[in-house]
Order: sequence, then C-alpha cells, then structure tokens
Amino acid sequence: MDIFRVGIPSSVKQFALALTALIMNVIITSVSNTDGVAVYATAWRVTSIAVAPLIGISIAVVSISGAAFGEKNFKKAQNTLIYAIEVGFLVETAIAAVVYFFAPEIAAVFTHTESAARIAPELTRLLKIMTIFYPVVAFGMLSGSLFQGAGKGTSALIATLLRSLVMTLFFSLLLLLNSTGGCSGYGGG
Repeated sequence: MDIFRVGIPSSVKQFALALTALIMNVIITSVSNTDGVAVYATAWRVTSIAVAPLIGISIAVVSISGAAFGEKNFKKAQNTLIYAIEVGFLVETAIAAVVYFFAPEIAAVFTHTESAARIAPELTRLLKIMTIFYPVVAFGMLSGSLFQGAGKGTSALIATLLRSLVMTLFFSLLLLLNSTGGCSGYGGG
C-alpha cells in the first residue's frame, strides 16, 4: 500500500508535467508558428540536461529522508533537505552561469543547418532567460522528494500540480493575453 501511496501520485505528477508541455505547445502555436515551438522545445531540452544533477540529488533525498522518517529522526530529514537544497542551488547556479555565458554556442549546436539558423537569436535569448529557472528548481524538486521520502506522495503531487498546471499555465495565458508584440518575427501577435 505504501508503494501505491507514493507511486500513484508520482505517476500522476509525470502525466501532469507532460500535459503542461502539451498545453504550452498549444499556447505557443497560438502566438507563433513552428519556429516558436522549435525554440521552446530546444530550450527545454537544454534545461532538462541542466537540471539532471537535481534529479540525482532528489533520488538521494527520497532515500535518505525515507530512512530518517522510518527511524523517526525528523532532524536528520530536515538536515537532509537543507543540505540538498544548498548543494542543488549552488550546482544549478554554476550551470546557469555556464549556460548564460555560452548560450550563443549552445544555440549554434542546435541551429547549425541553414534552415534552423533563423531561430538562433531567439533560442539564445530564451536559453539566457531560462537560466533564472535552474537554481529555483532545487527548492521545489527537493522539497517534493522529501514529501515522497516521508510517504506523502499526495503532498508532492499537489505542489507539482499547483506549480505546473495552475501557475505555469496561468502566467503563460496571462502573458499571452497581455502580449502585444508576440514572439518577435515568428508570426505572433
């Protein structure tokens, strides 16, 4: 039963993240064309690589906090989370700095063909903007891992649903409705 209490919310969380990505593609295509989707998808590919260290740290947090909660050592669970967030924040800040300063070169890897070269400036700009996201992910992802370690998968699910399906989509739609210029040259309004 404990496996289902953590596993089912985790599965729903992954579904919600995929649904958010699908809805974001719809939003992007409403203000842009396939170039806008290509910029967004490529930037998220880079982001997935950039936050990969946090995935490893989060797996460790689930294991260590689960053991700490099992032995009712709540201070150890708290210290685990604090340490993981500190390390995750520092690692992601360093990765963000590298991506920010090398954004043109990273964009060039994905836009080296003549037909894709036109998205390089927008991709570079988005890669730089998204670096703000990297260190902040440590707080949400690692806190969710603590919830999972404590057997509170539903709490982790609620936090993810609020972050992805509610907040991300709310602010995306808000920006969409308030946008006047669109995606600079990608057919947007």
